Amino acid sequence: MLRRSLPVLAATAAAVVLVPGTASATPEQAPVENYYAAGYHGVAEIRLPDGRLATADLAENQAENRTDWQGFLSLRITTPCSTTPYCISPTASGVLYLTDEQVTFDRRLRSASVDAVTITLTTPGTGGGGGGLPPGGGLPPGGLPPGTGFPSFPSEPWTPPVVTPPHSEDVVVSLTFVGTGDLTHDVQHVYGPCGDGSTDCQTLWVNDAREASGVLTLGGEASAPASGQLTYSKGLQAAAPKPVYGEY
Repeated sequence: MLRRSLPVLAATAAAVVLVPGTASATPEQAPVENYYAAGYHGVAEIRLPDGRLATADLAENQAENRTDWQGFLSLRITTPCSTTPYCISPTASGVLYLTDEQVTFDRRLRSASVDAVTITLTTPGTGGGGGGLPPGGGLPPGGLPPGTGFPSFPSEPWTPPVVTPPHSEDVVVSLTFVGTGDLTHDVQHVYGPCGDGSTDCQTLWVNDAREASGVLTLGGEASAPASGQLTYSKGLQAAAPKPVYGEY
């Protein structure tokens, strides 16, 4: 594996999907299978004014025809627990596909944005909240007797579990990134399985990255700027056997 690296998000290349294509070498040879991908990506963890934590992902990927672009917005919002250390934080999430006109990425990663789009956030249902023991439960009144080697736990009245159904809401969202750091570059040249796993491939990834700040506006309220990153990845994968070098 030949690899030259500078700082860049490791997951960037994985977020861009390689799509198949063909290229002809000569009339006597079979077409060479290849896979191509290109895309822009912005991500940040943002604290909202009401204390909730949002993970915001904005992306724009090139389509299989290598001409059209399609964007998407992914949003996860977690509400901090306010009861016990064992509380499960409610999390609302949603994904919205965007047209090329709705999402904007500066080609030098100086900025990116999507403005006033409506996304559906869904919070999954939960079960639980019951306390104590069920009727006829396993502890005697007053808990376990002393000397058993276990602490004494008083028996509490049993309460049935509280079940919360799933909940969805439509919210209007704007997300803006502004580049704050230097532009860095990363190049990877590796051998490995092709996209369909049928044979070996040579893969070349070219990645750019820039530290950025992100601001999320949710329901008309804007967050404070939060640290994030803007990236660009371009990859080409061609079917080719790994060379075998003789011993010297």
